[in-house]
Amino acid sequence: MTAGVNPIIPNTRNMNTTPASYKKRWIQTGIVAGLAAAILYLSAWLPLPAGIRRLAFFFFGVLLIPSVIGLYHYFEQDGKKVTLQLASAFGMISGVLVNLTAVAQATIRLHMRDYITNAHDQESEDIIRWIWRGLESVQLGMNVSWNMFILSSMILFSLVVFSHKAFGKVFGIIGLTLAVFTLLLNLHTFPIPPGAVYGKFWDFMPLCGLWFLCVYIRILWIDYRDNLFN
Repeated sequence: MTAGVNPIIPNTRNMNTTPASYKKRWIQTGIVAGLAAAILYLSAWLPLPAGIRRLAFFFFGVLLIPSVIGLYHYFEQDGKKVTLQLASAFGMISGVLVNLTAVAQATIRLHMRDYITNAHDQESEDIIRWIWRGLESVQLGMNVSWNMFILSSMILFSLVVFSHKAFGKVFGIIGLTLAVFTLLLNLHTFPIPPGAVYGKFWDFMPLCGLWFLCVYIRILWIDYRDNLFN
């Protein structure tokens, strides 16, 4: 064994990936995933075929996780902060929760519709519909969990961008106000979504998705428009 060489610690001098290029690739991946995730999320409110909307909902949560990691590496350049770390952690957890919610919701609805179609009599159909209502209440609770984590993440990211040179106070205040109001509204109407209680115009989650979309567009346009994908 050569003196002074630790066999456990790898020799980073021969690695092709430097810390800067590694961070840059994560930011690139995060922007692409974030733009795609925002588009998939907003497409849920478009008059698309049910199968396409279902797939969009499934993969939205999957793409949300790398998009949040990309945000972390971008804002980390100004110094590591607990706020940023919590925002990233909550955002990644929300990606898992929304995927779980989407898959559970689709599975319940597809199976229950099949059971109703094959019901032998009206009494059997009524029992199946009663069971369906109970399962839907579980899915509604999962939806609230996803809302709590993604909106908490948005609140913290708003605090991060508040003092960032590429965003500023206005961008941060808009995100903070929107996220806090939407979170309180969802908790107020718990477990029913605000849109189902007061009408679709009271569902502010699409606006929250639009805010995140603007964050990714802002990063791409201002800071990396010339050399991000070089």
